[in-house]
Amino acid sequence: MSQFRLVKIVAAREFLLRLRSKAFLASLVITTLILLAIIIIPTLGGDGEPGPIKLGTLAGRANDLQAAIADAPSDSDVQFTTFATRQEAEAALRRDDVEAVLLGGDEVLVGKAGFLDQSTVPDIVYVGSRLLQFQQASSNSGLSIQELAELTQPALNIQILDEQDSNIARTIIAYIGMMVTYLAILMYGSWTMAGVMEEKTTKVVETIVSTLRPRYLLAGKVIGIGALAFLQIGVLVIAGSIAATTTGILSDFGGLPVDSLVMLLIWFIVGFSFYNTLFAATGALINQIDDAQAANLPLSLVAVGSMMTSYAALNDPNGLAAIIGSYVPLSAPFVVPIRYALNAIATWELALTLTITVAFAVLAVLTSGRIYEGALLRSGGRVKLAEAWRGDS
Repeated sequence: MSQFRLVKIVAAREFLLRLRSKAFLASLVITTLILLAIIIIPTLGGDGEPGPIKLGTLAGRANDLQAAIADAPSDSDVQFTTFATRQEAEAALRRDDVEAVLLGGDEVLVGKAGFLDQSTVPDIVYVGSRLLQFQQASSNSGLSIQELAELTQPALNIQILDEQDSNIARTIIAYIGMMVTYLAILMYGSWTMAGVMEEKTTKVVETIVSTLRPRYLLAGKVIGIGALAFLQIGVLVIAGSIAATTTGILSDFGGLPVDSLVMLLIWFIVGFSFYNTLFAATGALINQIDDAQAANLPLSLVAVGSMMTSYAALNDPNGLAAIIGSYVPLSAPFVVPIRYALNAIATWELALTLTITVAFAVLAVLTSGRIYEGALLRSGGRVKLAEAWRGDS
C-alpha cells in the first residue's frame, strides 16, 4: 500500500475519531448558536420606528421653546407633560417618565449626565432652541428664517484626501474571520498536540510507523484535523449566510463581498496548516500530559500577539505594525485579510506576503517532519529539540 494512501487512512481516522467526540459536537452546536444569536437578536428590536420623545414643562411659565420644538421637523413624535411644581418634574425625571423638562427661557433640566458628563438632552431640544433663535433674529432683522439659515450655512465644499472604505460588510467579515482563525488555531492545534501525545503514551505509534513513515503520519494528522476545522467553519458560514439573508442584514450592507471571503479562506488554510504543523511537532517533543500546557504556551502567545497585531491593522491598516505584521509569516494570516478588506494593501504586496508565508509554511512542514520523526518513538522525559533534530536514541 502506498504512503499516500496510508496518509488518507490516517487523515480519515483522525477526522472520524474527532467528529464523533462530544467535545467537537458541543463546540459545533455552541458556536453555531452564538453566531445565530449575534445575527438575529439585534433584528428583534421591533420595526425600527423611533419611539416618542417625552418632555416636561412647568405650569404657569411662558415657554417659547416648547412652541419652537413643536414646530421643528422631527422623525419622532414629541409628547409634552405639564407639571404643577418643579418637585413633580424632578420626580418624573428620576422615574424616567420624561427625558428633560423645559423650565422656561433657555433652562432645561435633565435627570443625569451622560457618559463622560456628556449632555443627555434630546436632539430635538437643540433643534427647537436653534429654530427659536432664528425666529427671534428674523423678527428683529426683517429677514425670513430661510434667508437667515442660508446666511449662517458654511459655504465650504469639503473634500477628503484619504477616504476610508465605507463597505462595512468587508470589515465585519475580516474581523469575524480573524477571530475564527484565532479560535480554530488554538482549539484544533491543542487537539493535534493531544493526538500525538496519546499515540506516544499508548505505544500505538510503534505499530503505525512500522508501515508508515513519521512525516506522512504527521501529514495525515494535520489533514484530518484540518478537515474537521474546515467542516466547522463551513457550517458556521452556511448558517451565518442563511441567517443574514433571512434577516435582510446582507441587503443593508450592500451584499456579500465574495472577494473578502475568498481571501479569508486562502489565508485561513495557510495559517491553520502552518500553526497546526508546529503544534504537531511540539506534541512529539513531550511525553507527559503535565508538560502539555507549558509546551503549548509559546505557540499560544504567538497567536495572541498576532491577533493583537491584527487589531492594530484594523485601526490603522497602513501603520507600521500592520505593514510589519503582513510580512511576518506567523502574523500574516491574521493581518493581511484585515488590510485587504480595508483596501490598504497593493496587489504586488499581497502576492509577496502570501509567497513568503507559504514558503515558511512549507519549510515548517519539512522541519516539523524531521523533528516529528526524531522524537516520535522517544519516551521518558521531555525530548530536547536538538536531540529530536539529530534523531538521537
